[in-house]
Amino acid sequence: MASNHPSNDVTCQRVAILPGYVKADSRNLPKVDPLMIADYYQRLCNPAMKHVKLKRSVGEDYGDDAVGYVQLQRNDGMCDIAARITPEHRVTTKPYRVVAVINEKEEEILEIQCQAVLPVGEISSSRPGNTGIKTAAAQGPCKHAAAFVGWLLRRSGEKSVTSVKSYWKKARLSYVTIETKSTSLASLKKKARRSSAAVQDIGEQFFREVLALPSQSGLIYDYYGKNPQHLELFGIDQLLQAFYKEQTGVLISDGFLQFCKVKMTSDICKLIEKETVAQAKSSIWHALRFARVTASKAYSVATASVQSNSQLVMSIIGATKLKDTAAMQRGRELESKVLLELEKQIGCIKQSGVIFDRDLPVLGASPDGITSDGMAILEVKCPTSEKSFRRYIKKDGTPAAKHVAQVQMLMHMATKNTALFCVADPNFEHNKHVIISRVKYDHEYCTDLLQKCVSFWEKTVFVELSRSYGFLS
Repeated sequence: MASNHPSNDVTCQRVAILPGYVKADSRNLPKVDPLMIADYYQRLCNPAMKHVKLKRSVGEDYGDDAVGYVQLQRNDGMCDIAARITPEHRVTTKPYRVVAVINEKEEEILEIQCQAVLPVGEISSSRPGNTGIKTAAAQGPCKHAAAFVGWLLRRSGEKSVTSVKSYWKKARLSYVTIETKSTSLASLKKKARRSSAAVQDIGEQFFREVLALPSQSGLIYDYYGKNPQHLELFGIDQLLQAFYKEQTGVLISDGFLQFCKVKMTSDICKLIEKETVAQAKSSIWHALRFARVTASKAYSVATASVQSNSQLVMSIIGATKLKDTAAMQRGRELESKVLLELEKQIGCIKQSGVIFDRDLPVLGASPDGITSDGMAILEVKCPTSEKSFRRYIKKDGTPAAKHVAQVQMLMHMATKNTALFCVADPNFEHNKHVIISRVKYDHEYCTDLLQKCVSFWEKTVFVELSRSYGFLS
């Protein structure tokens, strides 16, 4: 049976290659990593906006079907890459043209323009010395630009194969046809579904009641309150809901912090650390880090303006997440190898779970390891290039400011006086080289840092979560 889809050869003839451009394939795409995207949107996006549509558009569900006819040109370390993006709600209309300008030497996204498709030949200069496309629509962080940059990120993360994959083809979404069918009113009626409230897990409700007991002792609490499979109940979301049930007046962040200090006993904190040594492989680890300021975000939080914080708050509560890439996967796989190499130099390294301080219940820290003598924590970084290497270690061999804050918070939470900040050489797989920077605990610096983190959490994350649950108007 003949296909209803027009062949790529036919449709390709209708789309012109721009002057100076070549068709894109799996061999010539520019590299795009999560840091480049984060830096670009941090510069561009209005912090007061949540950009929910952008976050969804970056995902593969839309982007991989919407992107087609990718072409690019290079000039002196700069890469202009263009594509046609099919609007998901108007698949029969002409696609938009999106152009990204990438500085490959500096690994930086300079701009992304989303433009309505213009007749072939309508060309203008987007920047000195380069050929661009005349802007006919908005410039900035629209969903089509987000879809394209997400597509580039995923292609950069794909493993190389022997065969060449062409990206000069029609987007899959463009093949969708609209069919009008007569529909009876009865068929539009939603099927009745059993209410989720009717099948609520009574056992889970019981565990929450145990957690809310005024006295944290006795056989019932010793089992249900300390059973590892129910440690998720000490997540911020669960604690906030338990706190709300006890309140008769207005919710106050300070009251919630005091509530958490009572519930998160020293024994509970020790049990959590013990049960989360698998870190990212542990569901409890993920659940308990939700909506807490972790050490990796300490610097950003402490230096952020409360008035311009939307993106940072969304990242803390898990509303923004970039798709996993080969670079991120390499970092995870390399970390264990770096730790093995470090053990040859400093001796056995013990694993650590997420560490909580009951006096700072909205903060959390997960060191990559602790020395066998228990005197120092380790933090390991695995940059992929010389440029990214300098984001971690300065030329004088000391950690960059962001990572000073990270290891200071790690030391405080773990009650250690020394941190070993270990950065693997970008070519670690070949030379096994690791730079170790020894950092001493700075009580004055850390006290100020943690106070700022808690203050930020109270003024932003607490408010955002409380509103999302309907506890605040």
